[in-house]
Amino acid sequence: MGIGDKAKDLSGKVKESVGDATNNPDLQREGAKDRTEAAVNDAADKARKGVDDLKENSSGLGEKMGGAKDALKDRFGKDNDAGR
Repeated sequence: MGIGDKAKDLSGKVKESVGDATNNPDLQREGAKDRTEAAVNDAADKARKGVDDLKENSSGLGEKMGGAKDALKDRFGKDNDAGR
């Protein structure tokens, strides 16, 4: 969670607590909304990082697969595409 999201989450917790203490449902809802926004932003950041990591780790995958196909051809001595 980034600093901005942590601040928004903390602000939401404070608003919820003050809303609870003062019996103010509007402040409770506003605090819950802030916390939800922070959690959604955090989840989106994690998803973006996961996609970036996947892109980085899968570079050259086509060449690797082609190399594996060539190795199988060499091992078994023929190009067997009959199963497709």
